[in-house]
Amino acid sequence: MASFIGENPNGVWSLTVSDDAPIASGTLIAWGLDLTVLPAGAASRARTFTIDVNSVIPDDDRYTITSSSLVSAPGFGPIVDLDVRLVGLTHTASSDLDITLQSPAGTTVTLTTDNGGVFDDAFDGTVWD
Repeated sequence: MASFIGENPNGVWSLTVSDDAPIASGTLIAWGLDLTVLPAGAASRARTFTIDVNSVIPDDDRYTITSSSLVSAPGFGPIVDLDVRLVGLTHTASSDLDITLQSPAGTTVTLTTDNGGVFDDAFDGTVWD
């Protein structure tokens, strides 16, 4: 997540989950951002944002879920640490998933692509730091 260090956390963040193969399906219940930022003239502090999605990932190799959320944290300065949490991400073939996060500044980081093998639900509860 080092690519996001120094960015302003305020604005629209987007998580994209793509299923790049047919047959398998799943769901995404929610995702979250754990931001640690530097407020002006103070020590760093953490702020947590949870974004409810409740979306089905259908069995179609052309399907993408994009979940966007406005982060509004007045008085928050640049990011010094960022964690991304996935809640209720189920999928019957985890290696079919490509997951990216985009910041308000347009920085995009690939969290995973074609990992997890044939294991079911490999990324449920995962925290990327």
